[in-house]
Amino acid sequence: MTDAGRALGDEAPLPLTEDDACSAALQRLWNYIDKELTLEDEDELRDHLAGCPPCLAEYSIDVVLKRLVRRSCQEEAPAQLRVRIQRTMLAVRADGVPLT
Repeated sequence: MTDAGRALGDEAPLPLTEDDACSAALQRLWNYIDKELTLEDEDELRDHLAGCPPCLAEYSIDVVLKRLVRRSCQEEAPAQLRVRIQRTMLAVRADGVPLT
């Protein structure tokens, strides 16, 4: 079928450009790090990272950032702060408007 005879929406999907593939990979990095992807998606992303130094560098940064956050969150909040937060949470309705 010629382009002129093709109905709107009948076009075959265009192949992903490198920028599109990188954008898709970067959007899934946190899910990959958190092991929230299917095995197929993990394999696809792992293959992309193996062949894309810029995305692999971003992945490495995200892994380090996640480790730092995890390590920083090991401290327990002071009891008074926890009580104050719990009271505040109880005083807020489900829609986020404080009760009066």
